Amino acid sequence: MKTLDYYYKSFSQLNVSSSSKRGNAHYKPILVLNVIDLITRGVINDNRIPVSEELIQTFERYWSILGSKSYKGGLHYPFFHLQSDGFWHLVFKPEFKGLQPKTTNKLKEAVEYAYFDNELFNFLQDESSRQELIDSLVTTFFQEQQDVFDEILQINQSF
Repeated sequence: MKTLDYYYKSFSQLNVSSSSKRGNAHYKPILVLNVIDLITRGVINDNRIPVSEELIQTFERYWSILGSKSYKGGLHYPFFHLQSDGFWHLVFKPEFKGLQPKTTNKLKEAVEYAYFDNELFNFLQDESSRQELIDSLVTTFFQEQQDVFDEILQINQSF
């Protein structure tokens, strides 16, 4: 069984794409924060994360605040690639042809839903565990944007 510490480490070691010219693309940590946010607000109640309008819009809001200006945002990037980090899994539609979706609309056509490891989803139901996991992402990927998190919390309150 995987522990909270295991997921804390997994979150802090997310494989993010990086370039010396453009810096780091924080697609994956932004997606994970986004999903945690939707779980916290009760938008996602079970361990099925569809490519919903709510997910897309929340991702775009997060990206506009936390994303690097040198990368173009897009939910299809992390939604597909987060599988390689071991705790995110996809259930594909029967007609999926095996190629990476290049747009969010193609992602919708290809994927039924994503889900976390059950242990991780259970940890995310607990407020203190959830906060520890969020802290792992924030301190690893968004240290210099710490003040921005208040802004994000404000966004979420205004839904």
